[in-house]
Amino acid sequence: MDVPRESRFSPKIEVRGSRVHGRGTIALAFVEPGEVVEIWGEWWQGRRTVEYTDNREQAEGARSDGRCPVP
Repeated sequence: MDVPRESRFSPKIEVRGSRVHGRGTIALAFVEPGEVVEIWGEWWQGRRTVEYTDNREQAEGARSDGRCPVP
């Protein structure tokens, strides 16, 4: 799989507290249509946050443990 190792976030956005969902992404500056502001890789701030896999058993295990939001 060709997955980015590190997550990257544009300086135009920031994650802040939200009354609706607890946390949310907020634009700090104008974002052009189609401009990339987030790239989710496996790691963020030295912590593994996402594990990409093409192994069906591993994906099913993550789903049954509640670690995968996809039904």
